[in-house]
Amino acid sequence: RRARVMVAVDNADNVADLSRAAVATGVTLGVLVEINHGMNRCGTEPGQPTLALARIVADAPGLRFLGLQAYEGHVVMLPDFEARKAAVEQALAIAMGSKALIEADGLPVPVFSGGGTGSYAITGRYPGVTELQAGSYVTMDVGYKRIGMPFECALTVLTTIVSRPRDGVIVGDSGLKVITPEFGMPDIVDLPGAKVIYLS
Repeated sequence: RRARVMVAVDNADNVADLSRAAVATGVTLGVLVEINHGMNRCGTEPGQPTLALARIVADAPGLRFLGLQAYEGHVVMLPDFEARKAAVEQALAIAMGSKALIEADGLPVPVFSGGGTGSYAITGRYPGVTELQAGSYVTMDVGYKRIGMPFECALTVLTTIVSRPRDGVIVGDSGLKVITPEFGMPDIVDLPGAKVIYLS
């Protein structure tokens, strides 16, 4: 009741659930319809399916249709900036087509939320985008460092050396359960001359 809350939806059953909950608690919940504009994870298909769900939201008690959300996560890690820019702009053009369709149908779209850490500088300059949802920059990671993001890593993992079995090899107590190799091996090591060879 004290916070401005927005949620993203891509399913009419979820809209009905949210509507019932909002009415039961006496709140009005802001809702964004999420568009699948290339990531193929969440979201309605662009065009008429997005318009149809926006109308369902707008007509639901306890809910207020605020706009659209479109996250271009499928292209935020492209290493070449120009290729990333072209892919982000292509995805945003698809999503903006749905925005125009909804507005032409008489429903205002005051919020358009998008972007990620790897695309914030592109999405943030795109006409019609009102909100950036980039988050990884707060702590950062080496994956984003490798593609040239201008943020510093804010977190480190402190490990203890548990063995020095032979010259040139040390073993720490932080392996796969502590450091994820999802974006590659750690390449920032605060020990002169040291390099992470593998995680166990």
